[in-house]
Amino acid sequence: MSAPAGGVVVHHLHPAWNAAWAGLAECHGFDTRHHEGCPECNPNSGECWQLMGAYRGSDGADLAVEFRHRDHPRHGRIYRTVRLSLGSLGWTWIR
Repeated sequence: MSAPAGGVVVHHLHPAWNAAWAGLAECHGFDTRHHEGCPECNPNSGECWQLMGAYRGSDGADLAVEFRHRDHPRHGRIYRTVRLSLGSLGWTWIR
């Protein structure tokens, strides 16, 4: 799997993966450990939050992780960006 131009791949076992989902959950007030039972999944369409990509911040010390929800129960199509401090995650960039 390759990253898009300017992007990076976040492996689902890397701490950044959980940190990004935790940031989204904190912003929206839900528990991401139970994806199927997430209150932000749309019961009619089955749509839930999706991690769309990750990009280096302009200073190189941050990671911007982009999420989207195509059919949020209250907001319809919605996008959110979670910024992570890479130093606290021990992140190593994959080139």
